[in-house]
Amino acid sequence: MIKPFYNNDLREKRGWLGSVVLGMLAVVMLGLASAAHAAPAAKLVQATGLHVTTAGNLTQVQVDLTGQVTFDTRTSSEGRIVIVKIKDLDFSLPTGAGKISKGVVQRIRYGKMPDGHSEIAIDAGSSVSIRKTYLAVGKVGKRVRMTLVLAPVAQVAAETETADAATEEVTGSLPAATAVATAPDGHKRVIVIDPGHGGIDPGAVSAGGIKEKDVVLSFAADLKAALEANGGFDVVLTREDDTFQPLQARVEFARAKRADLFIAVHADKINNSAVRGTTLYLLSDTASDAEAEALAQKENLADAIAGINLQEQSATVADVLVELAQRESRNKAAMFAENAVSHLKPATIFTGKALRSAGFVVLKAPDVPSVLVELGYLSNTKDAKNLNDDGWRRKVARSLADAVSSHFSNVQNVTAQASP
Repeated sequence: MIKPFYNNDLREKRGWLGSVVLGMLAVVMLGLASAAHAAPAAKLVQATGLHVTTAGNLTQVQVDLTGQVTFDTRTSSEGRIVIVKIKDLDFSLPTGAGKISKGVVQRIRYGKMPDGHSEIAIDAGSSVSIRKTYLAVGKVGKRVRMTLVLAPVAQVAAETETADAATEEVTGSLPAATAVATAPDGHKRVIVIDPGHGGIDPGAVSAGGIKEKDVVLSFAADLKAALEANGGFDVVLTREDDTFQPLQARVEFARAKRADLFIAVHADKINNSAVRGTTLYLLSDTASDAEAEALAQKENLADAIAGINLQEQSATVADVLVELAQRESRNKAAMFAENAVSHLKPATIFTGKALRSAGFVVLKAPDVPSVLVELGYLSNTKDAKNLNDDGWRRKVARSLADAVSSHFSNVQNVTAQASP
């Protein structure tokens, strides 16, 4: 339950309590006098503006910031309060900034909490769902804007069932995350999407005959279109039709394209038909759990279907420079994956662990940040239905594309701040 006292509430307190507080502050100030020569505390990022806009049944809440922040979002148990928990933030908002009633928003409260972090509480008139969240960096200067897109729970449920085309049109009318797509050397960010399997390798097959190779190729095309709509990216697929590509060839393709990000797409099948949901995988020498290890072993044997002997493939060169490059790539991949999880939450459900790791061959390019997206399980009836649904795939693809845009916006901003 959100705590009731916020800075803007405290400003309204008067009387004897104010006198006591002033007395306590005086004692504290005297105690700090001896530290006059100490280094000043780092200046916190400031929240300087609040904005609420609507498009159809969607409500967009934006917070203007003076720099980058790390934040988490959740809703209260009844869904009527959206809570944003933020590190290292202070508020420089105009008086009455939170008195906004528009769309699903009735008012916005904000303030510092006892443990030092800050919170923004968005009071809604009904139960709402968080459709997406992201940070966008302005093209001029270092202006940063945190955005949350909210929708009534009833609307989200209806979309899940019908994949309403009208909702797609409304979503497109809201400003997307600003894509900072150019790298420091000026080239466009290159995104390589790898639809798994293909050709004589169908991948997993559902009880109803839905083939993994088909749904992941369709999703890859949707993701490419969504990234191109966001603007600024050079997007290429490892395969654009029903052909087979060896695992090593996929890795070499990404390296040849000098990819800034490699996204492998799969939809697996397991013995437990009750398990469903999306999972993101990172490369790791040690699997995060037995399920991740089993999946990696299965995917790494895909070449055997085409008669390719994995033992003949060259191992990763154990060179110090390659190791350093791979370490940097893994760190970048982890940053993207964590960001992607938050963007995907409104669009799909996750398995018990949203983010896992294992030794996938296809993720082993030493100089390319790589992630594997397991969209769902074809062994589960509901997942199979979603995977075969054009509307569901487009919805998830848009969310993942926004995660890519948000990631490179954040990378660009961090790079700019680190420059002399």
